[in-house]
Amino acid sequence: MKIYAPDYYSRFSCIADKCKHSCCVGWEIDIDDLSMERYRSIKDIYDNIVTDENGVHSFKLCEGERCPFLDEKGLCRLILSYGEDILCDICADHPRYRNFYSDRTEIGLGLCCEAVAELIAGNEQKVKMVLLSDDGCEDIPDDCETDLIEAKRLITEAMQNREIPYSDREKAVLPSLKAYSRKEIYDILYPLERLSTEWDDMLSALLTEGEADIHDYDVVKEQLAVYFIFRHLNSECYDLDEAVYFSLFSVRAIMCIARAYYGENPTISEISDIARMYSAEIEYSDCNIEEIIEKISVG
Repeated sequence: MKIYAPDYYSRFSCIADKCKHSCCVGWEIDIDDLSMERYRSIKDIYDNIVTDENGVHSFKLCEGERCPFLDEKGLCRLILSYGEDILCDICADHPRYRNFYSDRTEIGLGLCCEAVAELIAGNEQKVKMVLLSDDGCEDIPDDCETDLIEAKRLITEAMQNREIPYSDREKAVLPSLKAYSRKEIYDILYPLERLSTEWDDMLSALLTEGEADIHDYDVVKEQLAVYFIFRHLNSECYDLDEAVYFSLFSVRAIMCIARAYYGENPTISEISDIARMYSAEIEYSDCNIEEIIEKISVG
């Protein structure tokens, strides 16, 4: 099995206590079975675990939906006391995600992490997919997988064609992508399930007057588009056209909200903050993605 990743993957590292939006706050952290077996013998950990009616184990969140093992400095008490090997799968793996195929696994970094958002939005080089490892064992992919992988390669290549403006790249890849106004993006996103009042404020900024699109920042748009395409065009994805439409709509929504919320010329850091919030609110909810797909036209 081959494992592929974007070339910036190796540059990521958790910023721990420097993180302003800790992944240890506001998330329900489910515990895998093997980790649970270890935790049963460690009283300090076991006493902070709850089990729901379906038998799913998770850490008992404290006030402010904080993980019970997040200390006042923003560091993980489990790592400090027992080392990184004590972490359950979700904690050890976050913010990574994986796409599985017969002959390969693609591993990426989720945009919901502020360090990842800064890394992606601030990257100025074209993204290349690199081979991380190859154990020599693989199955033969079927025609559908082969076609999907090739389509993803071609779309990514087109979105990184810096000889033409980003807007022309969009048209080349998806001519049917419409130009959404601020109000239209608000109407699509605001009715969805929302987690944060900060997201409410960001979306409400769309009700102000102003243009939706930001006509420069082509490299930032390109980086975000490549991220969404790499993540959402996968072997379990919805229709290919829908996945591409969702990916390019997401870039437009992020840039539009950034302009409405932060002003005419948002900084890269401000854009990455909107991207992080969009990912946390949208990408980690299958229902929200499905509702967006239903609302946007692909015809």
